[in-house]
Amino acid sequence: SFPTRRSSDLLTYSFRKGAPIDNDLVSCDITLSCKVINHDGDVTGSDSFRVVGPGFSNEAALERGIELLAEQFTQRILKPIL
Repeated sequence: SFPTRRSSDLLTYSFRKGAPIDNDLVSCDITLSCKVINHDGDVTGSDSFRVVGPGFSNEAALERGIELLAEQFTQRILKPIL
C-alpha cells in the first residue's frame, strides 16, 4: 500500500479520490523536477513535469502516472540530446 503523499528533492506524488465522473477513480498527481548536466558537470537545462495518472487503486494510478511521466520525459529531455 502506498502512502497518500511521498516526496523527495526531485519527485513528489499524491493521491486524490472521488472524481465527479466516477467515485471509484483515483488520481495520482506526480511532479518531477530535473536538470540536464553535461560531461563537464555544468547544468545545461532544467525542466519540470506534471502529470495525472488515473486508476482504480493507488497502485494503478501511480503506475499509469509513471508511464505518462516517462513519455513526457523522453519527448522533452531525451530526444533533444540523443
